[in-house]
Amino acid sequence: MAKITRRSFLRIGAASLAGTVLAGCKKPRRWVYLEPYVRPPEEQLAGVATWYASTCRQCPAGCGIVVRVMFGLALKIEGNP
Repeated sequence: MAKITRRSFLRIGAASLAGTVLAGCKKPRRWVYLEPYVRPPEEQLAGVATWYASTCRQCPAGCGIVVRVMFGLALKIEGNP
């Protein structure tokens, strides 16, 4: 039976650690955003942003906000002047 030295033990440990770390590395997926509506709202035009006025629910004050929506996704939220 072969005797395992400290140096060979560290080599095997480093190689197994590197293999474990590299096995978890993958290329990030490219997500395709599909338009979420089967029938979009009538006021929504393709490629044109729609602005909606709403209220912020972060605190009890309920400050006014304006939300920029495109393809059913909120792109920008800012305070309502």
